Amino acid sequence: MTTTEARRQAKELALEVLGKPDHEIVSVNARTIKGLMHLMRDYAVLTHATDPETEVAEAVERLINLIDLNESSTPQQTSDYYKTSQLADYFGVSVTAINNWIDEGRFIGYRREPRKHAKIPHNTPFQHRDGRIEPLGHVIERCLKQENESFASYDEKMMLLNEIETLRQKYGGRAYEDIFNLDDPSPEQEQDASRWRFYRMRLDDLS
Repeated sequence: MTTTEARRQAKELALEVLGKPDHEIVSVNARTIKGLMHLMRDYAVLTHATDPETEVAEAVERLINLIDLNESSTPQQTSDYYKTSQLADYFGVSVTAINNWIDEGRFIGYRREPRKHAKIPHNTPFQHRDGRIEPLGHVIERCLKQENESFASYDEKMMLLNEIETLRQKYGGRAYEDIFNLDDPSPEQEQDASRWRFYRMRLDDLS
């Protein structure tokens, strides 16, 4: 089969997938997926995408959820594990962000297996940006209930509030105005005041 033929099949696959219900599984060979990847890369380049390789990789990651590559699928895999694309949808972030969180160790104890797509267990301890840790499943349940706020915004808010509380405790639990109302603050106090102001401004932006 020529590359042109593979790309023709990839176009047909894309049209076929668009016309199917979300829950339906589609079988396809690896060559057709490669053709689809080339097709998407061409499109990304022609439309001047900022980062064609990354955008194509994310698109393929999501597409794989609709495709049966003849891997064994058990009830435990479908109910107790999350793919990166599923987590991206739940958290309201990109697949790249989820992969970065994996590399940063925020999914505690999880290690990516070489040449395999990530499947993160439901009960994996997840570390928030403010240091709190709770089961991944609990975080996702809360995300599904938060209609007006993304997880990323919530996570950042909690981190900012934690940073402000750390500064407040550093100065005996006093308020900003009581702490930094000084005629001659030290360099450390100026730095802390600047950080506190930034955290408050960022909280206002997220509200």
